[in-house]
Amino acid sequence: MDDYDQIFGDKKTVLVVTAHPDDLDAMCGGTVARLTADGKRVISIKTTTGNNGSRDSKISPAFLAKKRQTEDARAMKTLGLDPRDSVNLGFDDGSIENSKEVVERISYYIRKFQPQIIITLNPEKILISKQGKTWVNHRDHRNTAAATVDATYPFSRDLSFFAKQFDDPKIKPSKCNEILFADYCPGEKQVKIKIDDFTGQKQKALESHASQFNEEAVKDVMNIYSVKQSDSTFESFRHVSF
Repeated sequence: MDDYDQIFGDKKTVLVVTAHPDDLDAMCGGTVARLTADGKRVISIKTTTGNNGSRDSKISPAFLAKKRQTEDARAMKTLGLDPRDSVNLGFDDGSIENSKEVVERISYYIRKFQPQIIITLNPEKILISKQGKTWVNHRDHRNTAAATVDATYPFSRDLSFFAKQFDDPKIKPSKCNEILFADYCPGEKQVKIKIDDFTGQKQKALESHASQFNEEAVKDVMNIYSVKQSDSTFESFRHVSF
């Protein structure tokens, strides 16, 4: 069953908030490609530069941040995003807390872009198991997701929070009350978005992140972050409205 029309049929603007430059591609790249092909506006907010995301001790964090910025720009173009709709908040990789500072920064972009729905990561689980594999849910993922939830409600809605933002007449309170959480485990309540026609774009976007993925890793990510059902491929999410 494809839940695309149910979730996105009446939406014009979708905001995706993730922690690192490759998170969107891995967890919802097919969905994003489908959204942009359907004429929806997608905005990508990354909280960190990913500057510490390397096992190579010889590469400097500053060099890696710049390299990953270039990779991310290529990936976002592949998925159909306007370069102006890709924003990096510039925090150091590994530094994200669910703090007022992070909530304020995310709230600003929710107010600026006025999305009807927000996609973010899994704020709850430390260990995630899928397709026979188990891994640690990066603390930047958990904290970015938790900060995004707080920014969505009540901080971007209520006028008293971060009131200085309203000095800019283009900034308005947000009325967004829907979130899709990516990276949930099988068996939890899910919606599924069919991406059969967009797996090629997702794979190409992942291949853009050469500092993070080799050919084998791209295949693993494609398998882990998708659901096969009745000869179709889906990305799955937990949908919450409030």
